[in-house]
Amino acid sequence: MWKRGNRCLIEVPVTVIPFLRIPFHSAYVNMTHTKLFDFGFFLSKNFGAVFNYVLHGVELVDELKDSRIPQEFKVDSCIKKRLATYNHILSKISKYYTIITSKDLATGSI
Repeated sequence: MWKRGNRCLIEVPVTVIPFLRIPFHSAYVNMTHTKLFDFGFFLSKNFGAVFNYVLHGVELVDELKDSRIPQEFKVDSCIKKRLATYNHILSKISKYYTIITSKDLATGSI
């Protein structure tokens, strides 16, 4: 985590696949396959430090065709598939970690 000077803003980096430095947050997993998450999660769990995973709320809207939303969010794909992906991700994370907010992580309020 980084903080510069007396600013209130704290940057909490997103976890990437160790050694490869490839992001594997939910948008990438929705574009590819849950195996990307499994691979990144395995390496992070065994070789990483803090696990800070990003989930985008927009990915949980019903099927939506809107050019203002970036393609990587896959909101035009089947919501059942995206919900299954989220279930897979959250089940794995909650099995090994206590889920907290980024604010609690940044302020140490755990």
